[in-house]
Amino acid sequence: MTQLDLMTQQNAAMTEDSAAASESLKMLSTSLAACMAEFTTLRGQIQPARDHPAPEYKNKSVQ
Repeated sequence: MTQLDLMTQQNAAMTEDSAAASESLKMLSTSLAACMAEFTTLRGQIQPARDHPAPEYKNKSVQ
């Protein structure tokens, strides 16, 4: 029974890690979409839509 409890705890920890990674990926993809929205294309060339840098991602542990 102890081995079953250990496996259950490991599975729960992996599920939490997976959920955290999913949330981080969601935040990064939203940030990327916002950065990409700053650009428009003109005859196949990328042109900055605004004259300012993209915002930095705040969670430094992910980068």
